[in-house]
Amino acid sequence: MDAGVDPTTTWAPPVRWAGGLSPVWVRLVLRTMFLGSQVVLALVFLGGSGDIILDVQALTGAVGMAAMTFSLPSMLALSLLPPGAMGGLERAWCHVNFWIGVGIAVVGVYGSVMDLTEDATWELGGACLLKYTYAPHDPADPCYISGILGT
Repeated sequence: MDAGVDPTTTWAPPVRWAGGLSPVWVRLVLRTMFLGSQVVLALVFLGGSGDIILDVQALTGAVGMAAMTFSLPSMLALSLLPPGAMGGLERAWCHVNFWIGVGIAVVGVYGSVMDLTEDATWELGGACLLKYTYAPHDPADPCYISGILGT
């Protein structure tokens, strides 16, 4: 409704900013554009080596894990606990944890960006060249070697 397209109407009233098109056609165009953008993102993430989506996941994990494990709990403890709830050693430990989290995030972001730039071929629809295919009857498969198949 913020865009002026009522999702409960079909043909009337016309959408003024879309040249007087009916809401049905405006919704069709907007939904098609959204679907198209998702297809392009999938092609970018899965094209080339196939590792781009893993690199983006590692990039978000580098920041999120460090923030949720080290930085945010320390910042919240320092800012939200009442004065006198922590001693000097505990406050120092919060500061150390905060800076450990910042260091982990910086190193993780650097490594993830390096992997992303190495794996990014920016080929839309390029071949996904995975290094390994699951084949339990192949002697090179770890499941075959480990004895799962009784060999």
